[in-house]
Amino acid sequence: MLRNVFAFSSTVLATLKSLRFSGQFPFVKMAKPDWPDLLPATIHPVVVVPGLLGTWPPLPHGRMDPVTGVYYNLLDGLEKIGYVPGVSLFSFGYDWRRSAAELAPLLATEIRRIQKLSPKRALGRSPRPVDYSKVDLVCHSMGGLVGRTFVQGDDYNGEVNRLVLVASPQQGAMAAYYAYEGGDSNRIGVPIRDAQSMVLLAQRYDTWLPHRKFDFIYRGIKGVGLPDLFDYVRANLRSIHDFLPVKQTNYLYSLDENGQEQLYPFGLPDNTHLEKLDRPDNLDRLDKVAELAFFYSSTVQTLVKLKVDKSPNLPMWEHGKVVDPQPASSYGPGDSIVPRDSAFLVLPPTKTDGSTWQVKVCQTDLGQQLNRSLDHVQIVGDPDAVRRLLQYFVRPDLPPIEASTWDGPALSARKPDYVALVMPF
Repeated sequence: MLRNVFAFSSTVLATLKSLRFSGQFPFVKMAKPDWPDLLPATIHPVVVVPGLLGTWPPLPHGRMDPVTGVYYNLLDGLEKIGYVPGVSLFSFGYDWRRSAAELAPLLATEIRRIQKLSPKRALGRSPRPVDYSKVDLVCHSMGGLVGRTFVQGDDYNGEVNRLVLVASPQQGAMAAYYAYEGGDSNRIGVPIRDAQSMVLLAQRYDTWLPHRKFDFIYRGIKGVGLPDLFDYVRANLRSIHDFLPVKQTNYLYSLDENGQEQLYPFGLPDNTHLEKLDRPDNLDRLDKVAELAFFYSSTVQTLVKLKVDKSPNLPMWEHGKVVDPQPASSYGPGDSIVPRDSAFLVLPPTKTDGSTWQVKVCQTDLGQQLNRSLDHVQIVGDPDAVRRLLQYFVRPDLPPIEASTWDGPALSARKPDYVALVMPF
C-alpha cells in the first residue's frame, strides 16, 4: 500500500516538474539547470503576444496555439538562452475575436501583474537578475497592434522597455479585405470551411449550457449548420477590422478603357483605429519605449493592392469585389500576408514638437538575412528565423547563435492537436 502511495506521489511530482510553466508552482523544488552564459547582466521579463488564432481557446489565459504549435519554437528558444517561464518569460493569451482597443487594457493588467513580482523571487531561479520595473514585449502579427495600442494609449505609463514587432501590419494587410468584405478567410491561411468550424468550436466557450457546448462541438467537427462567415466577421470578429489597410495606401484599383490602372471610385472601408495610431501626435508616444524593433520578411510575393470590380451581391464586397486571380502587378515583396512596406514604421524626422527622437529603432528583414522564402508563420516559428530573433536578446558581443546552441523542429513536423480544439483547459 505504502509503495503504491509513494509511486503515485513520485508520478505527480514528476508531472508537475515537467509542466512548461512550472515556474508558476513555487512549491516544486526543481534542480538548477545548466544555464548558458548568453544574456546581459540584468534582464527584463519577456512577454510574448501572439497573433490572430494564436491562442486556444480564444479566451484570456488560453494556451499559446496548442493546435498547430506555431509559437512553441519561439518559447523553447527563449528558454534555451536563459529566460525562465513564470519568472522572466510570460505569454499573453487573449480572445483574438476582440478588437485591439478592447485587448490593450487586458495586456496592461497582465504587464502590471508581472511588475509586482519581487526580484528576490527570481534569485536562484534565473541565470540573471530580473528587473520587473519594465517588460520587453515580443508581438507577432495582430499581437503587434495590441502592443502598439497599449503603448500609444492614454493609460500607458512607461511599462515597456523594448517593443518588438514581428510581421505586424503597421499599414494593414490585403488579406483582411477579403475576410471583411467577402467573408473569405483563405487569404489569412484558413480555408473557409475550416474557419467556419473553428467559429463554432470557439463559441462553445461562450456558453455555460452543457447541451449548447456539445452542439457547437458536434456541428464544428461534422461541418453541419456552419455559420455565414461574412456575417460572423462583421458582427463578431472585430479584430479583422483592425487588420484592414489604411486609406492613404489607396489600394483598390480598376482598369480604364485604355487598360491603365485607376483608383476604384467607391471608396475604402475605414480602419480608424490603425489610422489613429499612425497620426504624428500618436507616433510621438512610441518615444516612451527604449527600443522599437521590427522583424519582417520581403521574400514572398504578397498582395500590395487589389484589382476590384462592381459587387454583384451587396452588402458583400460593397467597396469592390476582388478579381481573382489578381494580376502580377498587384503583388510585391512581403511575407505572404503583410507587405514589406506595412511591416515597419518610418518615423518622422522629428516629433511634432520639433524635438529629436530618443527611441532606438531597429529594422531586420529576416527573409533577406537568411536568403530564403520566409512566410508570415515561418518568420516566428522556423528554427532559422527564431535563432535570428533570439540574437536580439543575447549580449551584443556574442557571435551569431548557431544550431548547436538551439535547433527546434521544423514547423512541418508539428502535428495538429485536434483534442485541444474541443477539450477545456
